[in-house]
Amino acid sequence: MRILVTGVTGFVGSHLAEWALAQGAAVVGSVRWRSTTEHIDHLRDRLTLIGADLRDLSSVRLLLEQARPDYIVHLAAQSFVGASWEAPSETLLTNAISQMNLFEAIRQLGATATRFLVIGSSEEYGLVYPDELPIRETNPLRPLSPYAVSKVTQDLMGYQYFKSYGLDIVRARAFNHSVGRHTPVLLRDDRTGLIDIRYIGELRRYKPAGYLSGQRLDDGTTVWDMRRHPLSVWADGTWSKIAHLSCHSLHSDDRVIRLVASGGIVEVTGEHSVMAPAQAGRVAISASRLALGDRVAMVAMPSSSGMWVHEDVAWLLGFFVAEGCITNGKVRIDNKDRKALERCAEIFLQHFGLDTYFVEGAADVWRLTIRKPEVFAEWLRPQVYASDRNKRVPRSILNAQTDAKLAFLRGYNEGDGLKAGHGIDEFKSFKTKSPILVLGLCYLVANTTRQRMCLNTEVRSAGTYYQMNLNSPIAGHEAWGRHLQVPDDVIKKIEAVPYEGEVWDFETEDHVFHAGLGGNLVHNTGPPRGDAFATSSFAKQIAEAEAGIREPFVSVGDLKPTRDFSDVRDIVQGYWTLLERGTAGEVYNLCSGVDWSIERMLNFLMSQSTLDRIEIRPDPARLRPSDVPVLRGSAEKIHQAVGWRPRIPLEQTLSDLLEYWRAQIRRRPR
Repeated sequence: MRILVTGVTGFVGSHLAEWALAQGAAVVGSVRWRSTTEHIDHLRDRLTLIGADLRDLSSVRLLLEQARPDYIVHLAAQSFVGASWEAPSETLLTNAISQMNLFEAIRQLGATATRFLVIGSSEEYGLVYPDELPIRETNPLRPLSPYAVSKVTQDLMGYQYFKSYGLDIVRARAFNHSVGRHTPVLLRDDRTGLIDIRYIGELRRYKPAGYLSGQRLDDGTTVWDMRRHPLSVWADGTWSKIAHLSCHSLHSDDRVIRLVASGGIVEVTGEHSVMAPAQAGRVAISASRLALGDRVAMVAMPSSSGMWVHEDVAWLLGFFVAEGCITNGKVRIDNKDRKALERCAEIFLQHFGLDTYFVEGAADVWRLTIRKPEVFAEWLRPQVYASDRNKRVPRSILNAQTDAKLAFLRGYNEGDGLKAGHGIDEFKSFKTKSPILVLGLCYLVANTTRQRMCLNTEVRSAGTYYQMNLNSPIAGHEAWGRHLQVPDDVIKKIEAVPYEGEVWDFETEDHVFHAGLGGNLVHNTGPPRGDAFATSSFAKQIAEAEAGIREPFVSVGDLKPTRDFSDVRDIVQGYWTLLERGTAGEVYNLCSGVDWSIERMLNFLMSQSTLDRIEIRPDPARLRPSDVPVLRGSAEKIHQAVGWRPRIPLEQTLSDLLEYWRAQIRRRPR
């Protein structure tokens, strides 16, 4: 599939190019000779860029001959409403003539099978009366700016070329533009440097009304601001600061799937993006679009040795995680090997001063029980149990010296490791129902024996079991059977996961984080936007004030108009869906159905600022001769036709936007 994106260097164009590449498309972008490429610099090695003047028909014909696209998304435009008042003829020429040249070139070259997406705007609706809300595709078009007039021209021109020449044209009117709770993640306390493995849902316990500073958004999402917390998550070979943590109920039309590769297992929603290897780096791909045999990105494990643990204690903890339990205030270990239990009793006495006794049970199983265990049980429980009552590797072991890590593995292996088989290796295979324990075992093996791990799942009526097979570490044996193995990063199973409740996500500085068992890398991102747009202008001014490079005030125009905003990440997915499944000749609204006033958006951005006070200053230069007072759309048509609806709440978009400008300002030379 080849897709031509005009305006690829712009705000939406760069996001669309990134999304198209993630879907496996070959992306060609048209650029003007003076176009800046900062938005696509990270994609340059994977794009084909062709210089063209869209206002010149001969240049456009040459562009199409070279690009040979199956799809065209025409995003190149003069897209600033305010600027259209200053240069109305230039706006109409750029927006209308450029699109007409594309249509004429398609027609003249006989490329009528090429699907073309006309990018309209909610500004086309212009003046909307109260009884006409929400705005549907059948609403009258009453444009109130030169920009809006140019977009109406593009829109209706698309319909005319569809009817007159049979071109495959779809029109879109865009309004202003997660993982399971028991997904284990690798975390670092930035103050001490110590590592821990926690379920993502343990970081902030979910409550319907928000909890521990969580902010409840209009769509039910709860968001926690984590920027002041000294906590980082393992990402692509480095630690990435957590900016925000969020959770929301699983959408009724979404599902949780388990992606199983030999090198990693992760449970994600279908809409969540997973990182995958590409020709030049890595790309984000929606989990719902992955298939058996696809490759996913894997990362190496971190390491820490900031604590010291006696090897006997480490062995005991490993054996207890395999065979012990704490029930009704009693601490017990069951095993058929009395000698192993005698070693446990000796360590309990020597290192903890605890007395124990033996009881022989059925089937030759011995039980070791601690006398008066109350205080010890209170200390031990959070070391070896996660919040879901599954076993885990203690934090002290994760940060211990290598010998202690190895001793823990030996204790666990003695209790629950595979002993049968013809191999002579010390560690062969582990199986457990605990996902958080599997990630801990992966971490320990990676930091000790460095054996190749082969992960798999076994779904039973009692739940899912995780199998961890280990290759031989003996020199010369590590490649035995390699010709029969599936590569570590290839998906070998995709399993539907029965799931109810909330799903979680991080926003990190690096836009990716490690999640699940093994080495999986998943994606999150925030939307850059040019500062000519009101929301981005506000965010940029606030970020500059926080950095001390301007006075703490925000210049504003008219704050009364309301707008229906959707996140650009949602919009580009809508565009892509229309390319694939939209009906030729039809027009579709892409919107959220919720309107915010410009003033409300400004107040939200200021509430996220680190400054105690920010002054609001009216700027007459930011006022327009006429403005659209209210825009609130209806996405019913596109949802019914192709299933699209926006996912990301405006609060998250605004927070991401502010973080984007903070990062941009930090990168500026001082």
